[in-house]
Formats: sequence, C-alpha cells, structure tokens
Amino acid sequence: MKRVIFALILFPIALMAQSLGKYLSNDEVPRSFKERYFSKGEHNFFPLHVGDLWQYMYYDHDSDTLKYFEHKIINDTLVNNIRYFKMEGPYYSYHYRTDEEGVLRVLDTYDYDNDEIRDEEFLGDSLEVPPETMYYSYFYVLHIVRDTLWYIIDNDTLFTRMVFTMGGEYFYTDRIGLTMIWPEQSEPIYLTGAIINGVTHGTIVGVEDETDASKPQDFELLQNYPNPFNPTTNITYVIARSGATRQSAALSVQLKVYDALGREVATLVNAKQAPGKYSVQFNAAELPSGVYFYTLRAGNFVQTRKMILMK
Repeated sequence: MKRVIFALILFPIALMAQSLGKYLSNDEVPRSFKERYFSKGEHNFFPLHVGDLWQYMYYDHDSDTLKYFEHKIINDTLVNNIRYFKMEGPYYSYHYRTDEEGVLRVLDTYDYDNDEIRDEEFLGDSLEVPPETMYYSYFYVLHIVRDTLWYIIDNDTLFTRMVFTMGGEYFYTDRIGLTMIWPEQSEPIYLTGAIINGVTHGTIVGVEDETDASKPQDFELLQNYPNPFNPTTNITYVIARSGATRQSAALSVQLKVYDALGREVATLVNAKQAPGKYSVQFNAAELPSGVYFYTLRAGNFVQTRKMILMK
C-alpha cells in the first residue's frame, strides 16, 4: 500500500493528469458506502466483450516522452462448446473466459505445459479468494491482498484488488478490468482510456506501430512459465530494433541462468538475433531445487528475472 501512495505522489504530473481514474485507500472510503457496494453481490474484474479495449500509458525515460499501448478483444470463438474471447496486447494474444464464479480461465493455445494439447484451459486469475491466498495460475504464483484500493472513475467509486506476482503488481477494478500495472524493477503503467461493452471511459488516442509485435522497439525479458517449475520451463524475450535510427540489424544476444550464489549454470542463447520475439526452454533436471536467476543481454540491454525450481 505504501508503494502505491508513493507512486501517486512522486510520478510525473503529466502522467497522473492523463490517467483515467484516481485511487483511494480502503480507509478513505466510508464503511456505509462499502456495505452498500458489497450488498449488490458479485464483482466483475474481467469484463469480456468483442470490441473491448484498454489503453495504457507509461513514462519512457530513454525518449523522455509518454508512450501508449493497447489491450483489445478482437473476436470470440467456441472451443469444446465453450466461448472464449481473444485478447491481444503488444507482444501476446490469449483466449480468455470467465466461469460462473467470475474466475478467469485461459485456453492453452501455446501448449505451455508441453503435453501437445491446446484445447485445455488453466486458471488465469481468481480475485474472489480469502485474504493472503497464494495460488498457482497460468501466469504466475499470485499473492492476493484482500484489503486493497478503491478507484474513482466517471464519478463512480469501484472496488479494486491488488495482485502481487513474481513479475510485478497488477490492479484490477470491478467493471473496468486491469487499471494499473507495476512491473518488477520498473515504474507504473496507467490506464488512460477504455471501451467496455460499447461504453467509452476516458480518452482513446492513436497508437503508433511501435507497439506492433512484428516491429518490436522495446527490449523485454518476460517471466518464465511455468514458475515454479519441474524440471522444464519456457523463457520468452523480445529483441528490439537497435540504434538511434532503430535499425533492424541483428544483435549479439546472450541468455544465461545463474544459481542463488551467482554461479553460471546454463547458457541458453549465445548468438546474433534479428529483432523479434523468441522463446527457449530451460531444462533443470540435473539441478537441485531452489531459486535461480536468468539474465538477458542484448547490445546495451540487460535484464534479470527470478525463477523457482521446485522438485
């Protein structure tokens, strides 16, 4: 909670001025209001309709500018007579649905568990859980904090849950969806506009092609999946166009794994690679259980993430 409050105070005025809503701590909302709010029944933290769109903004220190990207639902499809909605972002696309209890389910179209079955589904996020619940999902081990925030949008005050993951923190707001992302070792990404079931909230601005996954301009090392893992896991990363003119020349890329003492235990990639999105598998069958770190080096870019081998 302190981290959120600091963010609201310290981050650039231009960023805050353009964010869609305003967060309140749980103590700032009267008990009578909360009682009326919760008496209405279930919440919907994951609105899903074809045409829904969420636009986010972050401050880019390299260019000293504000940048935008979008998540949007482009279509729906039936798999095993179940309706899923395809959501696309800058570097990914997934098929989602919510079940009768409001739990987000994800179709395993990428076969992350390597069982050659792509029509099974995994748990995405479940925010209707007891306090301090930790559970394994399609993306991360999630740590849920029940006493979170409230979000003021369009003169309405909506319940918000904060989800702690190994890759950062995510803020889900009732009837709106994901309203803020706080990546690990980075700065907040704010929702600035949304279209939910045909209703526009805030302002939607044009987004340049730089967020197109086929033309990546930002390096990124994603959290491995599954995590924790035994004994294999997948590591995905994005190589950007390089240089001041954003040339598309290949870069020297290294992806290495280290143990908790900083000793190198594996080299997964050591080659020149063109801009694009890549995925490699790490097999730790010969290693003991514990915490490991994987580091991506590409040109001047260096990023490290943590993963857990649990046998």
